[in-house]
Amino acid sequence: MLASDPDGDRLAVAVPDPAADGGWRRLTGDQLGSLIGSYLLDLTAAEPRPADRLVVTTIVSSTLLFEIAAAAGARYAETLTGFKWIVRAGPGHCRGAGSSSL
Repeated sequence: MLASDPDGDRLAVAVPDPAADGGWRRLTGDQLGSLIGSYLLDLTAAEPRPADRLVVTTIVSSTLLFEIAAAAGARYAETLTGFKWIVRAGPGHCRGAGSSSL
C-alpha cells in the first residue's frame, strides 16, 4: 500500500503482514530507501561502467545502503542532511555524462 500527502513530498508504504497489527506492516524510511537503492543498483548493474555509480546517504540515514553499495561495487558517500549536501557529494556525478547517482 502506498500513501502520500497532497503535494507528494511525503510517502508511506505498508506491506501485508498477518502478524502485524491490522495485517499491515509500515516500512521505515530507511527500509524503503534500502529497497529502492538495491533495486536501482540491480537495474544499473549492466551499465558500461557500473563502478561509476554513486550511492549517497545522509548522516541520519541507515548504514544499510553502505553495505548494499559495497556488495554492488558502487561508490558510497555520506553527507549532511539536505539536497544541497547530497548534490555536492559527487562532483561530476550529478551532471556528468555517462555517470549515475542513486
